[in-house]
Amino acid sequence: MSTKGKKLPTLLPDPAALEKLLSISQSLIVVRDLKSLLKKIARTAGSILGADVVVLYEYREETDDVVVPPVIWGNIKFPKVLRARGRERPHRDSAVFKMLSRQRPVYAPDATRDWSRLVKSSASGDSGSFTQREGIVSSAAVRLTAAGRSVGVLFVNYRSARRFDQAERRTIQLFAAQAAVAIQNARLLEREGRLRRQAGTLRDVAVAISSAISLEDVSGQILDNVHRMVKYDKATMQIVRGDVRDLIAYRGFEKADIAPQLLRPISQDALIKRVVTAHRPAILT
Repeated sequence: MSTKGKKLPTLLPDPAALEKLLSISQSLIVVRDLKSLLKKIARTAGSILGADVVVLYEYREETDDVVVPPVIWGNIKFPKVLRARGRERPHRDSAVFKMLSRQRPVYAPDATRDWSRLVKSSASGDSGSFTQREGIVSSAAVRLTAAGRSVGVLFVNYRSARRFDQAERRTIQLFAAQAAVAIQNARLLEREGRLRRQAGTLRDVAVAISSAISLEDVSGQILDNVHRMVKYDKATMQIVRGDVRDLIAYRGFEKADIAPQLLRPISQDALIKRVVTAHRPAILT
């Protein structure tokens, strides 16, 4: 049938949905409370997509682990079980870590069958128990990326069958992108604040050094300022003269409590000897 001369209908998004998306976009500019913003994204995604349960995991590359508990939104049938499971870190064969190493999203019209194909048999029990316990029929998962790095995973779950057409997939990926930007911006703001505090501490140390009366006074102020940046339990500052070291400042204990081996000759302390001869820090874990 010809459409010439006829105006085709335009499908407009729900104005309320657009207002929610705009609100989230404005919140992404400066993220001061990441948890609250992720909850807002999960709630809005669930509402617009008609989902039953939305789960958002944040991933930290420096620890190669996810933050627990995840952000969870929806009508949960067994909240106590889900909260208890949420406090446990997912194992390496879980759906969460499978998604972190996967480039493409997963759209599972048959959640139980499709997820069992993705995860190993040792992990499929965890995925299956969630889908069966919560009555999940269809599920979607998207890896969150920012600047080419993984920052989390978004799971969108339904208790009714979904085909996941192209429009729905684009919407899910839109919320995944928003969550990724939120996490990235929060980390940038956190890093900026940390660098600002470090710069302030260095200025304080410089002032302390220039105004201190004695070496002990300078050393004590340096340890105090280090504690502002690194919350240690105990710390000492020592001067090395040949094979001998002298204690000039300490924090976290009384001088009388300092064990004699702490100040034994360097030749008798393998760790200190390694640090002194290598001229570089040693980090012990």
